[in-house]
Amino acid sequence: MKQEEKREKRWEEKRRREEGQTDEGKKRRKRIFLIVITAVILFAVVPAVVPILLYTSVQIADSREMSAGAGDEIGANETPADAQTIENAGAAGSENAAAYASAAALKAAVSCREYVLPEELLFLCINDNSVTVDINVNVVFFDEAGQLLSIEDAAVWSCGPGERAVATARLPHDTEYNRIPFDHYDLEVTVEETSESMLRKNYGPELTITSNIGTEGTVLAMVENPTGITFYRVRLICLYYQGDNVVGYSTNYLENLSDREAVEFYTPNDPELNPIPFDDYKILVTDTEIR
Repeated sequence: MKQEEKREKRWEEKRRREEGQTDEGKKRRKRIFLIVITAVILFAVVPAVVPILLYTSVQIADSREMSAGAGDEIGANETPADAQTIENAGAAGSENAAAYASAAALKAAVSCREYVLPEELLFLCINDNSVTVDINVNVVFFDEAGQLLSIEDAAVWSCGPGERAVATARLPHDTEYNRIPFDHYDLEVTVEETSESMLRKNYGPELTITSNIGTEGTVLAMVENPTGITFYRVRLICLYYQGDNVVGYSTNYLENLSDREAVEFYTPNDPELNPIPFDDYKILVTDTEIR
């Protein structure tokens, strides 16, 4: 009995061991199957995924590098807008200030005296600058009530250093050119250095002029040209004075002046053609033209 029990126990243990081995084998086979499936999946998917992951990583890295580089470049090159605006404004302001100072200096060295004539306002200007200048005089006429009557301009072109020049502006008048009385006027004088393209030398100071009153009461003058240049045209003006005031003027011109030539100036008259008395006169060369 004991031997049979022992035999049964051994068979039971053997059966259990076999069942245990069978279960363990199943588990082991299951694990092996899972491992194989996982391996197959990995070998199938990873080769396709890895390049994508690598490409994405490279792109991200490049983007970060480019962003950093752009940031460095912007940081190195940028100028604050406000600072740039202030710098530009400062430069423009300096240029404007220099231009204003230059114009003011030119104007300070030019003197213009005006004389009221029967039909015109005459300006006698003297240029004490060391450069040739253009002079413009803007005239605004007013009546007694302060109403504007007319606006006129008088200009002198290429007035050389130390030279005197004459410009005129018409007094107020209607459409029929009848005189309109005025009470006062305002003047604005501007002076600019003559540009190279417009510069034209006046050889007047190099000409010699002798003159006297002729038998008919007109002023006769002899103009001599020692320059060796033949002038296509020489323009002259004779200013008539009463004391220190200019009371009238007369103009004339000579053509093809190479040596010497005489010229006549008529004496001034008022609008009714009555002679205007004068006690002195001066002759100026206003322009010499070469062709």
